[in-house]
Amino acid sequence: MRTHFSFQERKRFWTIGIMVFVILSLWLLFAPNGAIRYYRLRQEIAGAKSEIALLQEQNGILAEEIKRLKNDPDYLERLVREEYGWVRKNEIIFDFSNRKKKH
Repeated sequence: MRTHFSFQERKRFWTIGIMVFVILSLWLLFAPNGAIRYYRLRQEIAGAKSEIALLQEQNGILAEEIKRLKNDPDYLERLVREEYGWVRKNEIIFDFSNRKKKH
């Protein structure tokens, strides 16, 4: 049984080993489900999570708005007055918004 390898055999062994390592490394990086794809998917997930958090916050604000519109008549009246210029019977509106400034 032989236990010693010649310089050429060791050189060939290391060359093949390095080539296999490089090929496997490239495959792990650029394969369809490789490391680069994994990194991109992680970024997409992080973006989706932040978008979900923002949408949940907006949803909470809108839910509170709906609750106030349904249950708070003073809020509803104030909103209608501000947004649509609604007035009650026998109210008089004075509009000073187009008043010219004196110099």
